[in-house]
Amino acid sequence: MRKNVPMARQAFIAAKPNVGETINNFITRLQKLAEHCDYGEERDNQVRVHAISYIKDKNLKSKLYREETLTLNKLMEIVGEYHDQEALILLSDRVNNIQISSKNKGRCWRCDKAGHYARECRSSRDHKCGKCGKVGHFEVCCHSRSKQPETRQGTIIKVLVLVEIEEETRKDRIVEDIDEENFLELKIEDKFVKIVIDSGASCNLISHEMLDFITGGKVNLSPCDKKIYAYAAVNPLELDGKCKLNVYVPQTNQQILTEFYVTSGRAVTLLGRKASQTLGLLKIGVSLHISTERKAVLKAKFPKVFRGLGKLKGYQLKFHIDPEVEPVAQLVRRIPFSRRPKVVQKIEELVELDVIEKVEGPTSWVNPLVVVEKPNGDVRICLDMRRANKAIKREKHPVPTAEEILQEISEAKVFTKLDLNMAFHQIELHRDSRDITTFAAPNGLYRYKRLIFGVNMATEKFQNIIWQVIKDCPDAYNIHDDLRVVGATDKEHDENLERVMRKLEENGLTLNYEKCEVGVNEMVYMGDVLSGDGLQLSEKRVKAIVDAPEPKNQSESFLGSSQFCAKFIQNFATVSSPLWDLTKKGAKWKWGERESRAVREIKEKLTCAPVLAYHRRDAKTRLITDASPVGLGAVLEQEQEDSTFKPIYYASRKLSNVERRYSQFEREALAVRWACEKFYLYLYGIEFEVCTDHKPLVIVLGEKSRLPSARIERWVLYLQQFQYKLTYIRGKDNPADSSRLPVDSAANIDAIDTEDFAYSVANGAMPVALASREVEHASESDATLKLVCQAVVTGDWSSLRGTKYKTLKDEFWIIGQVVMRGSRIVMPESLWKRTVELAHEGHQGIVRTKSRLQEKVWWPKIDKQVEDYVHSCHPCQSWVVPNRSQNRLDRPNCLNLCGKTFQLTFSK
Repeated sequence: MRKNVPMARQAFIAAKPNVGETINNFITRLQKLAEHCDYGEERDNQVRVHAISYIKDKNLKSKLYREETLTLNKLMEIVGEYHDQEALILLSDRVNNIQISSKNKGRCWRCDKAGHYARECRSSRDHKCGKCGKVGHFEVCCHSRSKQPETRQGTIIKVLVLVEIEEETRKDRIVEDIDEENFLELKIEDKFVKIVIDSGASCNLISHEMLDFITGGKVNLSPCDKKIYAYAAVNPLELDGKCKLNVYVPQTNQQILTEFYVTSGRAVTLLGRKASQTLGLLKIGVSLHISTERKAVLKAKFPKVFRGLGKLKGYQLKFHIDPEVEPVAQLVRRIPFSRRPKVVQKIEELVELDVIEKVEGPTSWVNPLVVVEKPNGDVRICLDMRRANKAIKREKHPVPTAEEILQEISEAKVFTKLDLNMAFHQIELHRDSRDITTFAAPNGLYRYKRLIFGVNMATEKFQNIIWQVIKDCPDAYNIHDDLRVVGATDKEHDENLERVMRKLEENGLTLNYEKCEVGVNEMVYMGDVLSGDGLQLSEKRVKAIVDAPEPKNQSESFLGSSQFCAKFIQNFATVSSPLWDLTKKGAKWKWGERESRAVREIKEKLTCAPVLAYHRRDAKTRLITDASPVGLGAVLEQEQEDSTFKPIYYASRKLSNVERRYSQFEREALAVRWACEKFYLYLYGIEFEVCTDHKPLVIVLGEKSRLPSARIERWVLYLQQFQYKLTYIRGKDNPADSSRLPVDSAANIDAIDTEDFAYSVANGAMPVALASREVEHASESDATLKLVCQAVVTGDWSSLRGTKYKTLKDEFWIIGQVVMRGSRIVMPESLWKRTVELAHEGHQGIVRTKSRLQEKVWWPKIDKQVEDYVHSCHPCQSWVVPNRSQNRLDRPNCLNLCGKTFQLTFSK
């Protein structure tokens, strides 16, 4: 393949060191980029010059310049021997680059003149304000009533600050080189304040002195539960509390309400990463710059693909219309007078683009026009196709899921997003399929010549059409109009992208240049962020949940929104269970501290959610399962190149009312069965390991073990299709967590496991002479069985410590008010004696009586009670066993009757 030298050189020139990257690593990366630049003998020299330009240490840079013949190898040798290892870490200027975006020049707040911004103002640069004494603005622009607290310059310029937020066991560290260039003068409340923009900080700081200057000492501080450390300090900074303040950017008219931590001593006012990005003051990373350059090169190489509205060549879509459905000409929906000019203008634009055409003569179909106003004031016209869709026969085409796409891009490091311009409108309709799209506009009747959104089969058909175009291109995928091209390396990515672009050009399709992203290291996909490291939550999604207020009623969607992030979060059920309790049928809305704490913890966990690895077919896989009285949890993990296991997916579901009454052993077995079904696409056909922290499960489900119940036997029969090995792990090492229940999914495992089945087991174990209602009432009033029921539901057996119930806790489950041990009823104490009496009817011996009871019932020390009862039975004790020598058949106590011999035994 021919090398694209201009693109390669652009990428080389744009290469910047990453945060924390060493010089040697940066040089290695530059050498790889220079391989395709055709620099010839100058390649090493280009790399050397480029690398030295980013060395921040003056002593090292001076030493390198003193070398008369400084080769690339010599450079790396000097760097390797340099004594100050901290100087070898490069910090890209672009990481802390502050960009304030605005299309139009506003009014300068320093001199009150229009046409430039304050940072560009020259007339006020040396002017000292007579009102506040500050240099840099005129009195007419001064907003201060008194002098702002001074901050010593010696503590501002070139001070390395480390802020560490410590909360329980989690620590976030931020490092920032505070330079004069990082200052901006912004408005906090109604005062202008010099603020440091910190690209790495995860919090905002302000001194108490500055806070009093801004608010006049009228703000109330909230208690602070975090610790902040200065660089190299052993003790944390003294914090007086925290508060929320309004921060305003005059240049862009952006404003947010954000939280500041208030320090006791003098300190710079610091605005952290999140607040700075929200205000548009900070854009981090070099990938955006490289992406823009790559996109420009791509446009220059394929200009036709980025020009106007395309049309798929050699194809016309024909609807399958049901002739039995009678056409309908619906009433015209009148458009307000204020909107009509924009609607007419939009229709004229679509006519010019060859998307619609004027209808002359009679028509059988007329669909209502729906006008939607965009945020920018423009309008979008749509059709209400509900009546027409009844006549259009729908085509079925498979649409890949997000999991299927992620499976294919597991090795990807470089990503491109291509957005088709007015995607559906690039598919031409057959002439016979246009009449059904006729609509009435203020200036007449029109019909579509291109496919439109709203047709029942449009989405699936469009998916299939685009797939047919790019199906021969490696590492190219689409879901509807969303095209993604990936590659494991830049070279592989560029080759894949060029193939896709040629396919689009050959077929007459065009792209929306503004919405395309080319050659980036990460991108948003289906609400999550894809990168070479794996899958992670998008900052936009996290921000939406973190900034959401506390729910006010059951209909609000906080819990539903956080559920979409559940696959990234461990222990989700433990945190969210108070919120789920409020959604139960018949539950009264009562919001308290317990629910507020759950919301806060969910938000905190979202801010530090892990990165999920991509699934790979050839990697060692293990499934970790767990169960609790309220839910099931599972983690799918795979071994990485560094021999560590990383999560691929977290999953969980709530237990149904019947399943909650299962024994712990049955719940653990159910967790394995459910998890294998949940991850069927990942697990079928491969060897994998199932890990559980329930040791009896490993023993009982062994190959030679006898299964305890028919229910578990059915589950084991289902699991036989998988090639798994069951192993035991300690509970504290189990990342599945024993109480996860983020998803209220239907418990669809084995339809036979219903309330009817559970009652049939209980009724089958009921002694004939005892009514089930009698056993339920007795169990309900039995204090010990009440504790057992509570322990089965909650999993807390501390109240039964030292009893037989605690020893056998994994075998108990509940049906109604009756406690079951496997398939046997646990009898209440008030019925113990009566149950033994029933089993001893006919004065059976000890063994026979025990056998009868063991088939149906159980309670502690049941065997001893049977023995004591039989030994105390008067009829049984008066029975004398005949001497065998006196009962021979030839003795007189034998009777022959009708050819048969009967033995007669007499008791005293």
